[in-house]
Amino acid sequence: PTERVPSTIPKGGAADDTATWTYPSPQMFYNALARKGKLGDTKEEDMESVVALHNNMNEGTWKKVLEWEAVLNPSEEGGN
Repeated sequence: PTERVPSTIPKGGAADDTATWTYPSPQMFYNALARKGKLGDTKEEDMESVVALHNNMNEGTWKKVLEWEAVLNPSEEGGN
């Protein structure tokens, strides 16, 4: 699959403050692993699950970052 999914994580330093990252497609992820020699026993058909886990982990981590920013900087709305 070559479909990419938008992230909620903002791109720091982008000209547009509303710009967010776009996650790699399963095919892009697989190609990157192959290019770096990190495939091991990974199968191409596993990539949809791998990418879903990767994206979920990133989104959950970003949510935690925002929670900590809100605790450490309570006067700043949104924490970012």
